[in-house]
Amino acid sequence: MGARWIALLLLGLAGAGCVTGGQPGVPQVFVQLNDGQVVAGALDTSAFTLKTQLGALEFAAEDAGEIGPLEGGDLQESGSLIRLWLRDGSEFVGDWQKPIVRVTLEVGGAQVPVDVPIQKLARLRFRGQAVGLERPAFRVLTHSGDDFYVDAEQSRVRLKGEMGTLEPFLAEIVSLERRSPGKNDWRLVLKNGCVLHAAVEPDGVDLRPMLGPERIQVAWSEVQRLELASTAPLAQAVQGLDGSYFDNGAQRLHKQSEASSWR
Repeated sequence: MGARWIALLLLGLAGAGCVTGGQPGVPQVFVQLNDGQVVAGALDTSAFTLKTQLGALEFAAEDAGEIGPLEGGDLQESGSLIRLWLRDGSEFVGDWQKPIVRVTLEVGGAQVPVDVPIQKLARLRFRGQAVGLERPAFRVLTHSGDDFYVDAEQSRVRLKGEMGTLEPFLAEIVSLERRSPGKNDWRLVLKNGCVLHAAVEPDGVDLRPMLGPERIQVAWSEVQRLELASTAPLAQAVQGLDGSYFDNGAQRLHKQSEASSWR
């Protein structure tokens, strides 16, 4: 389904009264199914849970940008495994717990609740603009496929090397990369010019995501890379006639471009 076709469809839905302005605090969604059907309306849940390698994480719908199958073209192929995009470009991979999508449509002057056939779900987009990073952030990549942003001024790590123990805030770090796969042996580059080799202590560390759960406990065995994130503005969501729905395309390109500059 191309962007031009989607824009025309949004125009038609708005004209027919299917896409509404929505009530404050009620998430509006645009759902695409694997057979070409589209549902647009108000989602009846304000939060959902993913079982991830980082633990069971709860996400508010107001932070969500897009949900799609982790593999294949729909949840029939992917099971309940999904990739969740938040509006700041963070990605989380996990098992969607109790995946129910009930949407209320405004049709013929009535509010009509419908249950979306979850196995047919190919893409679920939330209304709302993509957001940029307003303060220093670090990008965290895990071996499980998560790729998310954390507040660099409220997250820190403890490292021990041959020259002693350090506890820098992430805001002081340029990069922290594993030197040997599967080993607690890291290359630390600080903004003050230091380049050090050290082990991370303890096994896990609390991180403060920019969006999503209040804090996440990450085992260092799960961490693939930590990197200072670019503060360049992220792409805006695709515009519709009566509001806008998140689209991860430009954000995906932004992250790929950022990663290409890493050493």
